[in-house]
Parts: sequence; C-alpha cells; structure tokens
Amino acid sequence: MKKKKDNQNKKTKKMDKGRKISILLFIVGICLALIGAGIMFHGNVFGERNSGIATVIGIIGIGLIASSNFRLLK
Repeated sequence: MKKKKDNQNKKTKKMDKGRKISILLFIVGICLALIGAGIMFHGNVFGERNSGIATVIGIIGIGLIASSNFRLLK
C-alpha cells in the first residue's frame, strides 16, 4: 500500500515540474511578444529599419506561447 502512495507522489512531483515549465514558457512568450510589439510601435529603437527584428521577436514569443501547454481556460 505504501509503495502505491510513493508512486503517486512521484507522479505529482513530475506533473508539478512540468506545469512550472509550462508557466515559465508562457510568461517568457508573453514578454517576448510584448517586446516585439513595443519595438514595432516605437520605431527608432535599433535604427531606421527595425520592423523585421520586431516581427521575428514577436513570432518567437507567439511560438513559445503556443508550445507552452499552458491553458488559461479549462
């Protein structure tokens, strides 16, 4: 009986670790997407032509959000 509880505790620890990684990826993705939007909005952060950099940063952020397995609505 005790062995069964130990296995369940290990599974919940693994799920907690996976959930923390998912939340971390989601937050990093949100930050990158907002940084990309800010760079595109303000214009002259890196020089005259920065829309390409802003687009790439935004796409990476959106990709991290999509691959994070974190759901706000259940």
